[in-house]
Amino acid sequence: MKIFERKLKNYNLNLIKFCTFAGDLDMPVLEACPLMPEKLVPFHKAIHSKKGAKASDAYVHFFLDDYQFERFWNAPERYLTCLSRYGGVLAPDFSLYVDMPKAMQIWNTYRNRLLAAWLQYKSIEVIPTVSWSDYDSYDFCFAGMPVGGTFALSTIGTQKSIQSKRLFGAGYRAFLDHCQPDALVVYGQHTEIIDRTPRIAVRYFENENIKRVRNYGR
Repeated sequence: MKIFERKLKNYNLNLIKFCTFAGDLDMPVLEACPLMPEKLVPFHKAIHSKKGAKASDAYVHFFLDDYQFERFWNAPERYLTCLSRYGGVLAPDFSLYVDMPKAMQIWNTYRNRLLAAWLQYKSIEVIPTVSWSDYDSYDFCFAGMPVGGTFALSTIGTQKSIQSKRLFGAGYRAFLDHCQPDALVVYGQHTEIIDRTPRIAVRYFENENIKRVRNYGR
Protein backbone atom coordinates (compact mmCIF):
# COMPACT_ATOMS: atom_id res chain seq x y z
CA MET A 1 0.00 0.00 0.00
CA LYS A 2 2.83 2.41 0.83
CA ILE A 3 4.43 1.77 -2.57
CA PHE A 4 1.11 2.43 -4.31
CA GLU A 5 0.60 5.69 -2.38
CA ARG A 6 4.11 6.81 -3.25
CA LYS A 7 3.45 6.22 -6.95
CA LEU A 8 0.25 8.25 -6.72
CA LYS A 9 2.06 11.19 -5.15
CA ASN A 10 5.09 11.02 -7.45
CA TYR A 11 2.84 11.72 -10.44
CA ASN A 12 0.13 13.59 -8.51
CA LEU A 13 -2.38 10.96 -9.53
CA ASN A 14 -4.09 11.61 -6.22
CA LEU A 15 -5.15 15.00 -7.61
CA ILE A 16 -6.93 13.77 -10.74
CA LYS A 17 -10.00 12.58 -8.81
CA PHE A 18 -10.87 16.26 -8.31
CA CYS A 19 -10.72 17.12 -12.04
CA THR A 20 -12.70 16.77 -15.21
CA PHE A 21 -10.80 16.25 -18.47
CA ALA A 22 -11.04 17.39 -22.08
CA GLY A 23 -9.87 16.13 -25.46
CA ASP A 24 -7.89 13.14 -26.62
CA LEU A 25 -5.03 14.03 -24.25
CA ASP A 26 -7.24 14.24 -21.15
CA MET A 27 -6.19 17.75 -20.19
CA PRO A 28 -7.67 18.92 -16.88
CA VAL A 29 -10.42 21.50 -17.38
CA LEU A 30 -10.23 24.96 -15.79
CA GLU A 31 -13.10 27.22 -14.82
CA ALA A 32 -13.23 30.82 -16.04
CA CYS A 33 -12.19 33.56 -13.63
CA PRO A 34 -13.63 37.11 -14.01
CA LEU A 35 -11.22 38.79 -11.60
CA MET A 36 -8.23 41.08 -12.18
CA PRO A 37 -5.34 41.31 -9.67
CA GLU A 38 -3.99 44.60 -8.35
CA LYS A 39 -0.59 43.17 -7.40
CA LEU A 40 1.55 40.15 -8.28
CA VAL A 41 3.99 38.26 -6.06
CA PRO A 42 6.36 35.58 -7.46
CA PHE A 43 5.91 32.12 -5.98
CA HIS A 44 9.39 31.87 -4.47
CA LYS A 45 8.81 35.11 -2.53
CA ALA A 46 5.21 34.34 -1.63
CA ILE A 47 6.09 31.15 0.23
CA HIS A 48 8.59 33.00 2.42
CA SER A 49 6.50 36.10 3.05
CA LYS A 50 5.60 37.06 6.62
CA LYS A 51 2.69 39.29 5.60
CA GLY A 52 0.01 36.68 6.16
CA ALA A 53 -3.48 38.16 5.85
CA LYS A 54 -2.06 41.43 4.49
CA ALA A 55 -1.26 39.59 1.24
CA SER A 56 -4.93 39.12 0.34
CA ASP A 57 -4.79 41.90 -2.28
CA ALA A 58 -2.03 40.15 -4.28
CA TYR A 59 -1.99 37.16 -6.63
CA VAL A 60 0.86 34.67 -6.80
CA HIS A 61 2.50 34.18 -10.21
CA PHE A 62 4.81 31.51 -11.64
CA PHE A 63 6.52 33.46 -14.42
CA LEU A 64 9.87 32.19 -13.19
CA ASP A 65 12.52 29.67 -14.12
CA ASP A 66 10.89 26.29 -13.66
CA TYR A 67 13.31 25.15 -10.96
CA GLN A 68 11.92 27.85 -8.65
CA PHE A 69 8.53 26.18 -8.45
CA GLU A 70 9.24 22.54 -9.27
CA ARG A 71 8.79 22.02 -5.52
CA PHE A 72 5.11 22.94 -5.92
CA TRP A 73 4.62 20.06 -8.35
CA ASN A 74 6.55 17.70 -6.07
CA ALA A 75 4.46 18.50 -2.98
CA PRO A 76 1.42 20.67 -3.81
CA GLU A 77 -0.36 20.09 -0.48
CA ARG A 78 2.61 21.59 1.36
CA TYR A 79 1.95 25.02 -0.19
CA LEU A 80 -1.85 25.10 -0.10
CA THR A 81 -2.15 27.01 3.19
CA CYS A 82 0.39 29.60 2.05
CA LEU A 83 -1.30 30.17 -1.32
CA SER A 84 -4.73 30.43 0.30
CA ARG A 85 -3.58 33.56 2.15
CA TYR A 86 -3.36 35.44 -1.14
CA GLY A 87 -6.19 36.85 -3.23
CA GLY A 88 -5.57 34.22 -5.86
CA VAL A 89 -3.05 32.55 -8.14
CA LEU A 90 -2.05 32.81 -11.77
CA ALA A 91 -1.97 29.20 -12.94
CA PRO A 92 1.52 27.61 -12.90
CA ASP A 93 3.60 28.10 -16.01
CA PHE A 94 6.05 25.26 -16.63
CA SER A 95 7.89 26.25 -19.79
CA LEU A 96 7.03 25.46 -23.39
CA TYR A 97 10.10 26.00 -25.57
CA VAL A 98 10.16 25.56 -29.33
CA ASP A 99 13.17 23.25 -29.12
CA MET A 100 11.58 21.00 -26.49
CA PRO A 101 10.33 17.58 -27.65
CA LYS A 102 6.57 17.73 -28.15
CA ALA A 103 6.05 15.06 -25.50
CA MET A 104 7.75 17.30 -22.92
CA GLN A 105 5.64 20.27 -23.96
CA ILE A 106 2.47 18.22 -23.52
CA TRP A 107 3.67 17.03 -20.10
CA ASN A 108 4.38 20.58 -18.95
CA THR A 109 0.99 21.75 -20.21
CA TYR A 110 -0.66 18.91 -18.30
CA ARG A 111 1.23 19.82 -15.12
CA ASN A 112 0.20 23.47 -15.46
CA ARG A 113 -3.42 22.50 -15.94
CA LEU A 114 -3.59 19.85 -13.22
CA LEU A 115 -2.19 22.07 -10.47
CA ALA A 116 -4.49 24.92 -11.48
CA ALA A 117 -7.58 22.69 -11.57
CA TRP A 118 -6.71 21.28 -8.15
CA LEU A 119 -6.30 24.77 -6.69
CA GLN A 120 -9.71 25.73 -8.06
CA TYR A 121 -11.20 22.64 -6.42
CA LYS A 122 -9.61 23.84 -3.17
CA SER A 123 -11.56 27.13 -3.53
CA ILE A 124 -8.57 29.26 -4.50
CA GLU A 125 -9.18 31.85 -7.21
CA VAL A 126 -7.11 30.85 -10.24
CA ILE A 127 -6.61 32.89 -13.39
CA PRO A 128 -5.75 30.50 -16.25
CA THR A 129 -2.26 31.07 -17.66
CA VAL A 130 -1.85 30.49 -21.37
CA SER A 131 1.38 29.73 -23.21
CA TRP A 132 2.41 28.13 -26.49
CA SER A 133 5.57 27.38 -28.47
CA ASP A 134 4.98 27.00 -32.20
CA TYR A 135 2.10 26.04 -34.47
CA ASP A 136 2.29 22.38 -33.49
CA SER A 137 1.52 23.26 -29.86
CA TYR A 138 -1.97 24.58 -30.65
CA ASP A 139 -3.31 21.03 -30.61
CA PHE A 140 -2.77 20.78 -26.85
CA CYS A 141 -1.84 24.15 -25.31
CA PHE A 142 -5.43 25.45 -25.29
CA ALA A 143 -7.03 22.16 -24.25
CA GLY A 144 -9.01 22.41 -21.03
CA MET A 145 -9.04 26.20 -21.11
CA PRO A 146 -12.31 28.06 -20.46
CA VAL A 147 -13.97 30.40 -22.92
CA GLY A 148 -14.17 33.98 -21.67
CA GLY A 149 -12.99 35.51 -18.42
CA THR A 150 -9.52 36.68 -17.44
CA PHE A 151 -6.32 35.00 -18.65
CA ALA A 152 -2.65 35.54 -17.87
CA LEU A 153 0.35 35.36 -20.18
CA SER A 154 3.98 36.44 -20.28
CA THR A 155 5.67 38.45 -23.03
CA ILE A 156 9.17 37.89 -21.65
CA GLY A 157 11.52 36.78 -24.43
CA THR A 158 8.84 36.95 -27.11
CA GLN A 159 10.08 40.10 -28.87
CA LYS A 160 13.80 39.37 -29.20
CA SER A 161 13.81 38.46 -32.89
CA ILE A 162 11.62 38.47 -35.98
CA GLN A 163 11.06 34.74 -35.53
CA SER A 164 10.04 35.01 -31.87
CA LYS A 165 7.68 37.92 -32.65
CA ARG A 166 6.10 35.94 -35.46
CA LEU A 167 5.55 32.87 -33.27
CA PHE A 168 4.14 34.99 -30.47
CA GLY A 169 1.77 36.83 -32.79
CA ALA A 170 0.49 33.65 -34.42
CA GLY A 171 -0.02 31.97 -31.04
CA TYR A 172 -1.74 35.05 -29.64
CA ARG A 173 -4.23 35.09 -32.49
CA ALA A 174 -4.90 31.36 -32.00
CA PHE A 175 -5.41 32.02 -28.28
CA LEU A 176 -7.99 34.73 -29.04
CA ASP A 177 -9.87 32.34 -31.32
CA HIS A 178 -9.86 29.46 -28.83
CA CYS A 179 -10.41 31.25 -25.52
CA GLN A 180 -12.14 34.54 -26.41
CA PRO A 181 -10.75 36.36 -23.35
CA ASP A 182 -12.50 39.31 -21.74
CA ALA A 183 -9.38 40.50 -19.90
CA LEU A 184 -5.63 39.84 -19.83
CA VAL A 185 -2.98 39.96 -17.15
CA VAL A 186 0.29 40.46 -19.00
CA TYR A 187 3.62 39.92 -17.26
CA GLY A 188 6.43 41.65 -19.12
CA GLN A 189 6.77 44.26 -21.81
CA HIS A 190 4.06 45.93 -23.87
CA THR A 191 3.49 44.45 -27.31
CA GLU A 192 1.70 46.07 -30.21
CA ILE A 193 -0.45 43.06 -31.02
CA ILE A 194 -1.87 42.97 -27.47
CA ASP A 195 -2.29 46.73 -27.21
CA ARG A 196 -4.27 46.74 -30.44
CA THR A 197 -6.66 43.97 -29.38
CA PRO A 198 -10.18 45.45 -29.30
CA ARG A 199 -12.63 45.01 -26.42
CA ILE A 200 -10.19 43.33 -24.02
CA ALA A 201 -9.14 44.90 -20.73
CA VAL A 202 -5.35 44.55 -20.31
CA ARG A 203 -3.26 45.08 -17.19
CA TYR A 204 0.53 44.91 -17.46
CA PHE A 205 2.90 43.95 -14.66
CA GLU A 206 6.59 44.66 -15.04
CA ASN A 207 9.21 41.93 -14.82
CA GLU A 208 10.76 42.23 -11.33
CA ASN A 209 14.29 41.59 -12.64
CA ILE A 210 14.07 44.45 -15.14
CA LYS A 211 12.60 46.74 -12.51
CA ARG A 212 15.43 45.91 -10.09
CA VAL A 213 18.11 46.61 -12.69
CA ARG A 214 16.52 49.93 -13.57
CA ASN A 215 16.13 51.01 -9.95
CA TYR A 216 19.40 49.70 -8.51
CA GLY A 217 21.63 49.10 -11.49
CA ARG A 218 21.99 45.36 -10.80
